[in-house]
Amino acid sequence: MQRIIYLRVSKADPKSGTEREQQDLEAQLPPILKKFNLKEKDCIILKEKGSAYDIDKIRNRTEFIEILKFCFKADKTSILDLWLKNYEPQDIELYVFDSNRLMRNIEFGVFFSLLRYWFRVKLFSCNQENLNPLESDTIGIKMSRYLMQTIDSYLAEGYSKNISDAVKKTVTRIGDVTVSSQGNQWAGGLLNQEGKKVSLKTYEQIRNKVRYLRSYFHYSYEEIINKIEEEFKVRPSMGWLSGVLNNGTK
Repeated sequence: MQRIIYLRVSKADPKSGTEREQQDLEAQLPPILKKFNLKEKDCIILKEKGSAYDIDKIRNRTEFIEILKFCFKADKTSILDLWLKNYEPQDIELYVFDSNRLMRNIEFGVFFSLLRYWFRVKLFSCNQENLNPLESDTIGIKMSRYLMQTIDSYLAEGYSKNISDAVKKTVTRIGDVTVSSQGNQWAGGLLNQEGKKVSLKTYEQIRNKVRYLRSYFHYSYEEIINKIEEEFKVRPSMGWLSGVLNNGTK
C-alpha cells in the first residue's frame, strides 16, 4: 500500500507582504495525520503552491503531475488504454485536507474522479466523507456519486472564480472597514462568534454553501442557518440569506 499526502495552496499575493499562504500550507498536514492515524515517515508528502483553477497553468503544478503519474501512470497510459482497459488498478491511498485542493475545474475535477474510480485509487479528505465507490454500489448509487462529484466540482470552480473576480476589484480600507470602489462594505454582514468580520475566503465559502444547500437539498432558511452555524461558527441573518438566495446582492 502506497500512501500519498498532497498539500496545496494558491500562490501568495505578491502585494500582501505576508506568509499567510505558506502557513496555511503547513497547517494542512497535522489534521490529516491525526484524522487518519498516519505517520509522516510512512507517507509520500507532496507540497506545492499553485492554482487548481487556471488550467492554463497546470503545467506549473509539478507535484500534482507527479500524482497523475503515481496514481494513473499518466506518462504511460493513453486514451485508447482507458477505453480498452489496458491498465492495472493501483494500491494507492491519496490524502488531502479538502478534495478541492486537487482541482477547481468542473471538467477536470470530474475527470480526475473517473480516473480514481477506474484505477481504484482511494481518496481521503479531512473535510469530506465517503469519497470512494464500493463494489456493492448499485447503478443508482453510482449515478449519485457522479452527480455529487459534478456538483462539488461546480462549487469549487465557482468559488475560485468568485475569488478571482473579487481580487480584481479596487478596494480601500477605512479604519477597520474595507470598501469597494463603489463604497460597498467588503464581505459585510457576517460576523463570527467573537463579533469580528469573517474573511473574504470564509465569506465566499459560506455563500456557496448556502446556495448549494438550498438548490440541491431544498433546506428551509432555518435549517440552512443552523447548518452554517454548525460548520462555520457564523449565524447569518434571514435578511442576508434572502439576499444571497433571491437577488444575489450579498
